[in-house]
Amino acid sequence: MTHFSNNEQNKLIQQRFGVAASDYVGSSVHSQGPDLDWLVQAAELKGSEVVVDLATGAGHAAFALAPHAHEVIAIDFTVPMLEAAQKSAGYAY
Repeated sequence: MTHFSNNEQNKLIQQRFGVAASDYVGSSVHSQGPDLDWLVQAAELKGSEVVVDLATGAGHAAFALAPHAHEVIAIDFTVPMLEAAQKSAGYAY
């Protein structure tokens, strides 16, 4: 088993998911999967909630929940994933 320092592990995560960010945006499994409808139904949002989507990736869950919440905050460890989500949402980065 290989052991990495926290800094090395963080760099590996950034590299691995950073290069795949655009793939996540266009992935039909992630963007159109039935789990998004289930998530919206299970959340039973009333429109006044602030939702935090931790490890948002390309933001698909955040986008699905946004019309049903007061505010959605999307967080991800990988900056290219956040940039891809912002681009999909129409925000300039």
